[in-house]
Amino acid sequence: MAVLDLNDVAAFVRVVERAGFAKAARELGVPTSTLSRAVARLEAATATQLVHRNTRNVTPTSEGQAFYSEIAPAMLALQHAARAVEGNPREPRGRLRISAPNDIGSTFVAALVTAFSERYPHVDVSVELSMRQVNLVQEGFDLALRASDKLSDSSLVARKAGELEAALYAACCSGPTTGRPYGRCTGPRAWSSAACGGASAATTIRSCAARRWPARASLCYRT
Repeated sequence: MAVLDLNDVAAFVRVVERAGFAKAARELGVPTSTLSRAVARLEAATATQLVHRNTRNVTPTSEGQAFYSEIAPAMLALQHAARAVEGNPREPRGRLRISAPNDIGSTFVAALVTAFSERYPHVDVSVELSMRQVNLVQEGFDLALRASDKLSDSSLVARKAGELEAALYAACCSGPTTGRPYGRCTGPRAWSSAACGGASAATTIRSCAARRWPARASLCYRT
């Protein structure tokens, strides 16, 4: 059997339901000859006479009635499916899965997801906070937020979403037993574990003016 044209099938269904070409043509807003040719093409494709034609009405043959009984529910299901996906083209729907590291997720993503959900209430947003590198395709994620400027997977697409400023803070510390300061931190290289005698920050930091050394990292999302 040749491949069937769904337009011809839809024309045949409407002709059978309206018991004639004229009424079906008026409803569809096309010439009667257009429907007649559509049914003729369908009969040629199926190698079967589907309707009896006369001057007053059109009735399906036994083969045509059997074909109509099988195909009419399918055509109706196609129409319902088309209406379901049409909706409002400006209103997103569906599910959005996001992966983000714990620090970025807890700081930025929560507020963004809240605002996004308020704007697009028909989108179900799911966020997984984890430091592991997820596989977007295999694990079903739509996008991932990462503080990085490189992609480990060349098949992914990355776009810069913003910049994060990271800073290292150090303080002048006093020894837990002597009370004498260890000295001033002049830069990251001068700050080592020996500077605070191996004691915890809670026991060694007394008072100081904090120093900071900034660093930058790009915030990207991957799709």
